[in-house]
Amino acid sequence: MQNQADRRCWAARLKEEAQTAEADHRLAAEGEAEHCQLALEEHKKNKSKYTPVRDADVPSNPVIFPCQYVVRKMKSEEYCELFYFTNSGLKEASCSTFSADTDTLIMMTCHIPDSRPIL
Repeated sequence: MQNQADRRCWAARLKEEAQTAEADHRLAAEGEAEHCQLALEEHKKNKSKYTPVRDADVPSNPVIFPCQYVVRKMKSEEYCELFYFTNSGLKEASCSTFSADTDTLIMMTCHIPDSRPIL
């Protein structure tokens, strides 16, 4: 008789655990569905925030700007010679970078002389 009572108690316990597990699974599924719905609404509200970014190569060589006084002349619509926009003019501008501000940070190229073996 005790065995039969233990079996019924065990079966009731298994049934209760199965119901609890099913309820937990159902709640988790509902939570996941709600989370997906909220994410979808967020995507609809902020389309620009979730726009995919295409893979683009980042340029590794620095951009060389013409001299500052030439840029100032161009902005004020004054005449400036085309020499400043040729390869030699841009090379000259990259070697001599001046700024009126002492706090300005600029990227400069470093020319390393040819190394010779030490004898």
